[in-house]
Amino acid sequence: MLSGVGEVVEPLAPDAAAPAAAPPVDQPEPRFVEQARRRAFWSSRPVRVGLWAALLVLLLALALQWVLSRRDWLAAREPALVPALQAMCQVVGCQIAPYRQLETIVIDSSAFNRVSANAFRFSVTLRNTADMPVATPSLELTLTDAQDQALVRRVVSAAELGAPRRLPRGASSAAPTRSP
Repeated sequence: MLSGVGEVVEPLAPDAAAPAAAPPVDQPEPRFVEQARRRAFWSSRPVRVGLWAALLVLLLALALQWVLSRRDWLAAREPALVPALQAMCQVVGCQIAPYRQLETIVIDSSAFNRVSANAFRFSVTLRNTADMPVATPSLELTLTDAQDQALVRRVVSAAELGAPRRLPRGASSAAPTRSP
């Protein structure tokens, strides 16, 4: 190559012609830029819609769980809900039973008499003091000796008593039962 004065100048090697460019260094962004990006992400419309949708789904799941756990109480309190509760129970595999609230059942009277040499009669009158129908409980019958030691203990179910499965609000149920 010729220079302006008649000298021949050698071309420089490409590496020597320009200073070596340093490889790009990943510098962390300033903290305020990271915070601004995070705020922008969480306040963007699609993310906010997704969060509200997730909240709605979770609230509906919570309400469904509460209804399932209180289904017997709801059926006793609001009989009009029974068809909807039964439909829901068919889907999830549960059943609606009479509501159990033992503290509202009062034994009005009871008797235990010998009918014959080997037969006894146990009679009891139960009263529901609740403001809704409740399940008729099983009763425990314990015979004791003179020293108050248990000789015989037996649980008598509502079916054995001949009592209904559920006692209506404020109702009484007299049930004589014979036992050999």
